[in-house]
Amino acid sequence: MFTVQKITREQHMTSRWTGGTTTQLAIYPPQADYGKRNFIWRISSATVEQETSVFTSLPDYNRIISVVSGELSLTHENRPLVMLKPFDQDDFDGGIQTVSAGKVTDFNIMARKGQCQAALETLRLAADSCCTLAGYSRKGAYNHYTRAIYCAQGEVEIKVSSSVFDLDEGDLLLLSTQEEANFSLEFLSKQDAGLFICDLLIK
Repeated sequence: MFTVQKITREQHMTSRWTGGTTTQLAIYPPQADYGKRNFIWRISSATVEQETSVFTSLPDYNRIISVVSGELSLTHENRPLVMLKPFDQDDFDGGIQTVSAGKVTDFNIMARKGQCQAALETLRLAADSCCTLAGYSRKGAYNHYTRAIYCAQGEVEIKVSSSVFDLDEGDLLLLSTQEEANFSLEFLSKQDAGLFICDLLIK
């Protein structure tokens, strides 16, 4: 059985970082503190207000970054230059030196190495369109599964089993379970919409 939690834009916590602002969308476990680096996973959205920024070193975490608006280039230590346009993504080791160029709003996932596996997909819907995504959580080597759905642009209605949730821009929906489960999500966009869908599996 899934537990479902909707976190609205007004509930998010925003703070300053050296290159702009960062908004924590969700963290696990819920009582974890990003500053203490005692979290298993964290989802956030940041604004990059400087033309060039150096990423915070996070050697205990793998990272996935995508772009909501603007264009971003990433220079990773000993890796080719990466260019990201809206809804492109890049995954990398949080411990390597990373420098970004470009003023953007981005979407970030941090997953603790050896404990959490993260995957990100994007969904873009035209106004008055619908689609269904099938999902399956299996225990295997993992004990806890979360699917996070972030409405980065527009407005969308999501049907989960018999429940319906309206997500406005900036809202997040978390579906979590410790059991094996088959499920489907039905999306109906009320206007052009862009969503990030993240699967997080914890050992």
